[in-house]
Amino acid sequence: MTKQNESIDVHIADLTFTFDYNAKHLDQTFKKADQVTRAVRKIVNQYQTGQISQPQLVEEVNEELESTYDLILGEGAYKQIYEVFPSIISLCIEYPRMMEQIKQKVERKKIRELKRKERLMKKAKRRRS
Repeated sequence: MTKQNESIDVHIADLTFTFDYNAKHLDQTFKKADQVTRAVRKIVNQYQTGQISQPQLVEEVNEELESTYDLILGEGAYKQIYEVFPSIISLCIEYPRMMEQIKQKVERKKIRELKRKERLMKKAKRRRS
């Protein structure tokens, strides 16, 4: 179970998902982000060089996006988002926006947590004096 202070809400259109940013999940998320970027580039290159057809391009990009969205936002997230954005192109565009939103929110939350800890340490130090 995720601790409340280790999660943030991620908003995509009218949908809200909870992103768990414990160290392990955060590491998995950014590794997966790098992998999906490389994979989609490779798939598009294969299409551009005639190695795969357009239907194969759509299918393979769709699979990459589904596994990524589901890893980051939870099982079934991709299907919910696809109902709002029924286009792989839209989902490709939304992906970096989502990652930036996650990055900014995690950074802000971690800064707030550090400041809170600093205040508590100062308070404890004053009590000991």
